[in-house]
Amino acid sequence: MDDREKQPTGRSESERETVRPRRAAEFSWMKGIDFSWIAAAQKSGFPTASLLHVLNGIDRVTPPVLQVAELASAARLAQSIAGSTALDALRSAKVLDAASVAALSSISRERATLYTDMASIVASVKVAEDLCKWVTSMDAGARVLRGISTPSIQALTSYVRIVERHPLSHSIQLSGFAGAGVTALLGTELLTGTLGQSEREARTRVQLQVIRPWTAAPQARRERLRSRLHALSPELPAFLDDAWNQAQKSGAVAISAFGNSCDELLNRALRAAAPDSEVEAWYIERQLEVERDSRGHPTHGARLRFLLRNRKGDRRLLQAQLSSLTIMRSELSSKFNAAKHASVGNSDEMETHLISIEAYLLQVFLPD
Repeated sequence: MDDREKQPTGRSESERETVRPRRAAEFSWMKGIDFSWIAAAQKSGFPTASLLHVLNGIDRVTPPVLQVAELASAARLAQSIAGSTALDALRSAKVLDAASVAALSSISRERATLYTDMASIVASVKVAEDLCKWVTSMDAGARVLRGISTPSIQALTSYVRIVERHPLSHSIQLSGFAGAGVTALLGTELLTGTLGQSEREARTRVQLQVIRPWTAAPQARRERLRSRLHALSPELPAFLDDAWNQAQKSGAVAISAFGNSCDELLNRALRAAAPDSEVEAWYIERQLEVERDSRGHPTHGARLRFLLRNRKGDRRLLQAQLSSLTIMRSELSSKFNAAKHASVGNSDEMETHLISIEAYLLQVFLPD
């Protein structure tokens, strides 16, 4: 366990004793609700939109002190009934929103920098929730969102709950990049779904809510990433630049070049930061088996675990995003390969995917 996980909660022992019974009451209150009738009704053709109205009604009547527990329980219910759909993503995003607001309220306004950073996370999370809400209202049963980004949303929720107890600068910075990355993942998943007549509106929403805020933000964070990449290997920034350049173009050649640049950026950055010999030696020292790819080299996951060996509290969040990025890369390839002619509109999902990669690398290489 790293130092961040050992930090005190900031509450006195007497305060912690009063919190425990309240949490126990929350769980007992949730157990007292019989949701089985909803599941039975769903199997009988109960519309997903109606399920959404039921869950929203429960939200409205739930006392504020029990809100997070109720949202978490309802999210699990939505996933078990509706599967990996927009409804599942929406309920997970609602839990993340509630957790982010709770974390913000735990930070004193006198800690201006931390409070401002946390407030930006809340705003980013609101975007994810708004996108999910729009998709659900468009067609709650449509598989526009297929559960690719939802695990990352849930992992970020768990991390933000730790931030509420330990509002440290490192954790809040990481949450900020993760919030932007997860929202971009959601945007890519949305744009690679079957949107039909809603595609134009979907692109407009993603452009305004996801792409522009990231690209219009101060360049300090991108320069920080470029500097770190250059220190690892001088050619890495060129792959990042080329990916952005290709994202502005149309046609099969640009799409292929974009994919290659993204792959090379991730592969080379992780290999440079976690060379085979160091990764293997670390695993051998701990008598662990190294996960290997088809070429016999340590996988991205194995390299990530090595890189985060002193940041165990960050590992689950970054592993979830790596998994989502890997699946999303495959989804993008399938979509682009299925199209006879790549359109200019494909640049939106290319840009959101690249934002996810940038945010991910900023988290991996975030100073302790």
